[in-house]
Amino acid sequence: MINYIVNILSNSYNFIKTHQKKVFLGASVCLLLVSAYNLGSIVALEGLKQPVEYRLRGTLVNTLPEMSHIPSTISKQPDSSYTNPTVVASKNTKTKLYHFTWCSGAARIADKNKVTFPNESAAIAAGYSLAGNCQK
Repeated sequence: MINYIVNILSNSYNFIKTHQKKVFLGASVCLLLVSAYNLGSIVALEGLKQPVEYRLRGTLVNTLPEMSHIPSTISKQPDSSYTNPTVVASKNTKTKLYHFTWCSGAARIADKNKVTFPNESAAIAAGYSLAGNCQK
Protein backbone atom coordinates (compact mmCIF):
# COMPACT_ATOMS: atom_id res chain seq x y z
CA MET A 1 0.00 0.00 0.00
CA ILE A 2 2.81 2.40 0.87
CA ASN A 3 4.54 1.58 -2.42
CA TYR A 4 1.32 2.45 -4.25
CA ILE A 5 1.10 5.87 -2.56
CA VAL A 6 4.79 6.55 -3.19
CA ASN A 7 4.30 5.60 -6.83
CA ILE A 8 1.34 8.02 -7.21
CA LEU A 9 3.28 10.86 -5.55
CA SER A 10 6.31 10.16 -7.73
CA ASN A 11 4.21 10.16 -10.91
CA SER A 12 2.48 13.37 -9.83
CA TYR A 13 5.80 15.06 -9.10
CA ASN A 14 7.19 14.00 -12.48
CA PHE A 15 4.04 15.26 -14.27
CA ILE A 16 4.24 18.63 -12.52
CA LYS A 17 7.96 18.89 -13.21
CA THR A 18 7.54 18.19 -16.93
CA HIS A 19 4.41 20.37 -17.35
CA GLN A 20 5.33 23.07 -14.86
CA LYS A 21 4.19 26.04 -16.97
CA LYS A 22 0.82 24.48 -17.83
CA VAL A 23 0.14 23.48 -14.21
CA PHE A 24 1.02 26.98 -12.98
CA LEU A 25 -1.19 28.57 -15.63
CA GLY A 26 -4.11 26.26 -14.79
CA ALA A 27 -3.79 26.91 -11.06
CA SER A 28 -3.60 30.67 -11.70
CA VAL A 29 -6.75 30.62 -13.85
CA CYS A 30 -8.63 28.61 -11.19
CA LEU A 31 -7.55 31.04 -8.47
CA LEU A 32 -8.59 33.98 -10.63
CA LEU A 33 -12.03 32.47 -11.32
CA VAL A 34 -12.70 31.73 -7.63
CA SER A 35 -11.61 35.26 -6.65
CA ALA A 36 -13.78 36.88 -9.34
CA TYR A 37 -16.82 34.84 -8.30
CA ASN A 38 -16.42 35.78 -4.62
CA LEU A 39 -15.85 39.46 -5.40
CA GLY A 40 -18.96 39.45 -7.61
CA SER A 41 -20.99 37.95 -4.78
CA ILE A 42 -19.78 40.62 -2.37
CA VAL A 43 -20.63 43.41 -4.82
CA ALA A 44 -24.09 41.94 -5.43
CA LEU A 45 -24.82 41.74 -1.70
CA GLU A 46 -23.63 45.30 -1.16
CA GLY A 47 -25.83 46.46 -4.04
CA LEU A 48 -28.94 45.13 -2.31
CA LYS A 49 -28.47 47.66 0.49
CA GLN A 50 -29.02 50.59 -1.86
CA PRO A 51 -32.54 51.96 -2.50
CA VAL A 52 -34.15 50.89 -5.78
CA GLU A 53 -35.52 53.55 -8.10
CA TYR A 54 -38.17 52.88 -10.73
CA ARG A 55 -38.35 55.25 -13.67
CA LEU A 56 -40.96 55.49 -16.38
CA ARG A 57 -39.75 57.43 -19.40
CA GLY A 58 -37.19 59.19 -17.25
CA THR A 59 -39.64 60.21 -14.49
CA LEU A 60 -39.11 58.81 -11.03
CA VAL A 61 -42.15 56.66 -10.24
CA ASN A 62 -41.32 55.05 -6.92
CA THR A 63 -38.35 54.67 -4.63
CA LEU A 64 -38.17 51.60 -2.43
CA PRO A 65 -36.25 52.02 0.84
CA GLU A 66 -33.87 49.49 2.30
CA MET A 67 -35.87 46.35 3.11
CA SER A 68 -34.19 45.40 6.42
CA HIS A 69 -36.95 46.96 8.53
CA ILE A 70 -39.75 44.88 6.96
CA PRO A 71 -40.69 41.82 9.06
CA SER A 72 -40.33 38.40 7.48
CA THR A 73 -43.94 37.49 8.22
CA ILE A 74 -46.98 39.65 7.74
CA SER A 75 -49.35 39.67 10.65
CA LYS A 76 -53.05 39.10 9.95
CA GLN A 77 -53.89 40.95 13.12
CA PRO A 78 -55.20 44.49 12.85
CA ASP A 79 -53.11 47.41 13.97
CA SER A 80 -53.68 49.05 17.32
CA SER A 81 -55.96 51.68 15.76
CA TYR A 82 -58.57 49.04 14.88
CA THR A 83 -61.62 49.68 17.07
CA ASN A 84 -64.43 47.50 15.67
CA PRO A 85 -65.33 45.18 18.56
CA THR A 86 -67.99 43.31 16.56
CA VAL A 87 -67.68 39.52 16.48
CA VAL A 88 -69.59 37.04 14.33
CA ALA A 89 -70.58 33.41 14.70
CA SER A 90 -72.58 30.86 12.76
CA LYS A 91 -76.10 29.80 13.77
CA ASN A 92 -75.55 26.31 12.34
CA THR A 93 -72.57 25.15 14.37
CA LYS A 94 -72.09 22.65 17.14
CA THR A 95 -68.68 24.02 18.13
CA LYS A 96 -70.06 27.49 19.00
CA LEU A 97 -67.01 29.44 17.86
CA TYR A 98 -66.95 33.19 17.24
CA HIS A 99 -64.65 35.16 14.96
CA PHE A 100 -63.46 38.73 14.83
CA THR A 101 -64.53 40.52 11.65
CA TRP A 102 -60.94 40.58 10.34
CA CYS A 103 -60.50 36.79 10.63
CA SER A 104 -60.83 34.55 7.60
CA GLY A 105 -63.41 32.39 9.39
CA ALA A 106 -65.82 35.33 9.56
CA ALA A 107 -65.73 35.70 5.79
CA ARG A 108 -66.61 32.02 5.31
CA ILE A 109 -69.88 32.24 7.24
CA ALA A 110 -72.89 32.63 4.93
CA ASP A 111 -74.92 35.79 5.56
CA LYS A 112 -78.07 33.79 6.28
CA ASN A 113 -76.23 31.83 9.04
CA LYS A 114 -74.32 34.79 10.52
CA VAL A 115 -75.00 35.93 14.10
CA THR A 116 -73.45 39.26 15.05
CA PHE A 117 -72.52 40.21 18.60
CA PRO A 118 -71.72 43.80 19.59
CA ASN A 119 -68.53 42.72 21.38
CA GLU A 120 -66.53 39.72 22.52
CA SER A 121 -68.13 39.66 25.99
CA ALA A 122 -71.59 39.23 24.51
CA ALA A 123 -70.44 36.25 22.43
CA ILE A 124 -68.85 34.63 25.50
CA ALA A 125 -72.02 35.23 27.52
CA ALA A 126 -74.00 33.45 24.78
CA GLY A 127 -71.78 30.38 25.17
CA TYR A 128 -69.39 30.95 22.25
CA SER A 129 -65.59 30.71 22.41
CA LEU A 130 -62.89 32.23 20.21
CA ALA A 131 -61.93 30.22 17.11
CA GLY A 132 -58.37 28.87 17.19
CA ASN A 133 -57.35 30.46 13.89
CA CYS A 134 -58.52 33.92 14.97
CA GLN A 135 -56.33 36.10 17.17
CA LYS A 136 -56.91 39.35 19.03
